[in-house]
Amino acid sequence: MMGKPFSRVGLIGWGATLGVVVAYDTWAICTKRPTMSASMGRVLAHPLLGPVVAAAWGGLTYHLVALEMLPAFFDENPHLPSPLKGISQFTSH
Repeated sequence: MMGKPFSRVGLIGWGATLGVVVAYDTWAICTKRPTMSASMGRVLAHPLLGPVVAAAWGGLTYHLVALEMLPAFFDENPHLPSPLKGISQFTSH
């Protein structure tokens, strides 16, 4: 079962992440350097690094979203077919 929707530690983590992204992009714009989005696009276009970065980004997204939010969503909506049936043993759910 998922914990409280907004834990203090979770909010601190998301706040810190947002702060770093906004601070970096502000610095990049003010110094006429590439923003994080521009840098990510350039790396993803690289023939060797692109797939590695895409896999890492996918893994991070899976870790942040799928492991906690999706199992709870499908528990609350049992009429929907769950694509997560085989991985439920790996979640803290």
